[in-house]
Amino acid sequence: MKKIYSTFLALSICLLTNAQTEKGTLVLGAGSSLSNVSLAVDDVDPGTLNGSEISSNNMDLELSGGIFVADNLMLGLTLSVDGEGTKTESSGYEVNSTTTTTTIAPTIRYYFGESGVSAGVSYAIGSVNSLQEETGYEDYEEKQSITGLMINTGYSFFVSDIVAITPSLSYAMMTSTLEDGYWNGNNYEDLEIKMSGLSLGLGISIHFNN
Repeated sequence: MKKIYSTFLALSICLLTNAQTEKGTLVLGAGSSLSNVSLAVDDVDPGTLNGSEISSNNMDLELSGGIFVADNLMLGLTLSVDGEGTKTESSGYEVNSTTTTTTIAPTIRYYFGESGVSAGVSYAIGSVNSLQEETGYEDYEEKQSITGLMINTGYSFFVSDIVAITPSLSYAMMTSTLEDGYWNGNNYEDLEIKMSGLSLGLGISIHFNN
């Protein structure tokens, strides 16, 4: 559901030209990150994980596109995939946990003339799939659905005629539903969790004008 980015940058030294937000302009954006961490457990007191090896990895990919259907007014779509995995090994015992989050978000965005400032609204729909595999136990799987409304404002700082750096500030209101996540005393039922919060972003976009 998405994402916490680096510090918000307030840039005000470059202006948009009419051609960069005129009707028919195509906008493409992308972002990704990949991390891997390995740790050796030297001591646990009290505990029995001494000598364990713990490794984790995270892959994040986001693709977005949009088209200006009128001057300064863009309709777009964003696809985001986030994968996270953790592996723990110790004397023949192994636990693998993987979580994959996928979201798709239609967007409408308005650019205020040549100021570089824009504001937009997105509605995200997605899913979270979690799988845990543990030695000596059956695999355990959880599935969640995600929906949410996101309000965003940003600034487009053009470093060339078509390439823009885009710092942004977003507020999201999200709902996550976990299948059979709550035992009511008689049977399992879905568990609904509502969340909200602010995030800071920094991205890059390319404006293709015909």
